[in-house]
Amino acid sequence: MNVLEMIARTTAHGVTYGQVGRSTLVASAQDVEWMMVGLPEFQEHLIRAAYQQDSGSRRKLKRHWVEHLLYLYSVSDTEDENDDDMIEKLAANSLDYWLSPRKCGDCKGTGVMLSDSKLSDCGICEGTGRHQQSPSRICKGLGLPRGHVYPKWVIRWNQALGKLDKEEGAAALHMLNRKR
Repeated sequence: MNVLEMIARTTAHGVTYGQVGRSTLVASAQDVEWMMVGLPEFQEHLIRAAYQQDSGSRRKLKRHWVEHLLYLYSVSDTEDENDDDMIEKLAANSLDYWLSPRKCGDCKGTGVMLSDSKLSDCGICEGTGRHQQSPSRICKGLGLPRGHVYPKWVIRWNQALGKLDKEEGAAALHMLNRKR
């Protein structure tokens, strides 16, 4: 069980890691909280929103995410005056999608497939475990005119999801290092 799955199972009674030999390894809720000490605020809210379904953390995460994307794209090549509104929509939609529990239909959310007795990344979801959005659906979710695909916004959508995945990975690495 990975560290993030442990957080998902955090209760007042703690977390069961699983069977090791004849004994069961158990971590208390305090152990999981201790592993989270030192996480940057954004990563802490990301983990709590995704795995503990904490609505307060979700609101704070959304605010941080909008600010981050506005900063990121304000220093880049924005040529439209209404880009700020679009970036806010991008932040909200990408975060909602990233936090959604919808899983890839092929790999059942694992991100890997077994082929020829070898595990490899799922070709449909590219190893994310989430169902894929089509470019036209991404543009529709951002409120762009129907029937058109805007490559700039599809690229930004995919970059946003990649950044969220990277932040989640950094948080997991931090927590694994604290566990030792």
